[in-house]
Amino acid sequence: MKRTFLTLLATTLVGILIMDGPACAAPDKVITLRYAEGTSQNSHEARDTIIPWVKSVEKATNGRIKIDVYWDNTLCKPMDAWEAAKSGVADISFAMMGFWPGMTPLADVFSLPVLAFDSSEQASIIAWKLLEQYPSLRDQFKPLKVLAIAPSSAYEFLTTKKQIKTMEDVKGLKLRIAGGPPTEYIKSIGGVPMVVGMGDVYTNLQKGVMDGMAVAVGTIPAFRLYEVTKYLTHIPLFHLYATRVMNPKTWDNLPKDLQDAIMSVSGLKASQNWGKYSFDEGGLNARNVWKKAGHELIEHTPPAEELARWKEAARPFTQKWVRDMRAAGYTDAQSILDTSQNMIKTTKP
Repeated sequence: MKRTFLTLLATTLVGILIMDGPACAAPDKVITLRYAEGTSQNSHEARDTIIPWVKSVEKATNGRIKIDVYWDNTLCKPMDAWEAAKSGVADISFAMMGFWPGMTPLADVFSLPVLAFDSSEQASIIAWKLLEQYPSLRDQFKPLKVLAIAPSSAYEFLTTKKQIKTMEDVKGLKLRIAGGPPTEYIKSIGGVPMVVGMGDVYTNLQKGVMDGMAVAVGTIPAFRLYEVTKYLTHIPLFHLYATRVMNPKTWDNLPKDLQDAIMSVSGLKASQNWGKYSFDEGGLNARNVWKKAGHELIEHTPPAEELARWKEAARPFTQKWVRDMRAAGYTDAQSILDTSQNMIKTTKP
């Protein structure tokens, strides 16, 4: 009887020890999470957004969680970031959703042409609140756990030889544009959309293979695009959106108190900071970079009447997006769009 009890006890202890996942660790054991990040450790995004968030998680969990950041795509390539988090290669990934067109179609509301958020900070607040409000929108990101979401600052025209001032100036220009509604939009006004990896953009601009591109201003210094372009036109074409996502098994295996601690510094707060410090302030810092390098981009903001024309030209693609979403079974697409537009008017960071 005694021997049977001891055998049962030993078996139970072994079972506890070999159970999978960090939730089974002793309360005082440090859980290390692998974070796949695309930016450089020396970038302003790292300094102002990523490292502060990592430190806030470690502080909120009283040191029970440690995050190892794998910078510069050293854990996985950017286009593999989603799958890396899904498979467990990474516990957390930075995922730029534009790499996977059609995977989160309802969330593409953030990328509709000329939706025109006031700032990335505002857009990030709205995006997180929409995730909270609409289950169908949250479901787009399953099975991963979304820790933060940030639409970029507006993508605008950066060109080499011809400045775009009116809609007619786009005709015939070969432009790097994001897929989906933005591509169709540019086609409709006579542009020639191109799909080119960022690693090849500089050379293509330099050789005249491309006449320009749509770009978030903060991205210009990272790829030294100011060296091979001349004109920057402030027409808010669209926004891309990125997420910080966690492997579902890793998340589910964390004790509830650690989950709560992580979300106390993630969610709305992390999304807002991400938009503000990575995208908005990145755009402001960008000008200092190219001026220090001895370059000057000729900037132009069209008058309100011209911007209104661009917005009107985008309307059919916004309406088509709603029809396509309804056809795919997303009956609340119009509501999500309307709520987005109302929040733009009322949300002030």
